[in-house]
Amino acid sequence: MKSSYKVIFSSVIASIAIVSVVYAFVVSVPPIAKGFYVQLTKSNNALQNFQHVDEVNCNGNQDFMFTNVVGNKDSYVVSLNDIPNGSLITSITIVSCASKISASITTSTIGIFYRYNGVDSFEHITSLNNVGTVPVVLQPTLFNNVNLIKEATSSLEIGIDYWGGGGGTAGAGVKLSQIYAKIAY
Repeated sequence: MKSSYKVIFSSVIASIAIVSVVYAFVVSVPPIAKGFYVQLTKSNNALQNFQHVDEVNCNGNQDFMFTNVVGNKDSYVVSLNDIPNGSLITSITIVSCASKISASITTSTIGIFYRYNGVDSFEHITSLNNVGTVPVVLQPTLFNNVNLIKEATSSLEIGIDYWGGGGGTAGAGVKLSQIYAKIAY
């Protein structure tokens, strides 16, 4: 009986010795420049497109980007300067504030994506069917286990793609009032 206690005790000690602490850092980054895709229309031509969506808080209909053309995309550059070179980016969460343009049409769908070093991610599909015409903060979109190595020359963009109303129809359009990324590394 004593030998079984020694084995269990030795196993517990070995398990404790193997445990290592993993630290995760998260930075929130708003758009700082226009990205590769510039296909949505500005609500105010005096501003650059990224300035319509870079607010700290969603400002609804104050300024926004919009489209009702299926397939139109907009992307925005975000800074990676706060992430040390050589870091492993483990997840990207995109928070957006959006709505439909038209209340008379019930369907509208967008794809939310990121673009790392010039390569688009897959798109998370988000329905705006239950959203009105004033932009509201949507459920955050999580891209988990991305495992991207940040280097001095790395670039990241975040954006949306208007998918329309389903079945190839134009749908109710989309207004984007705010977008930012939370990057875990």
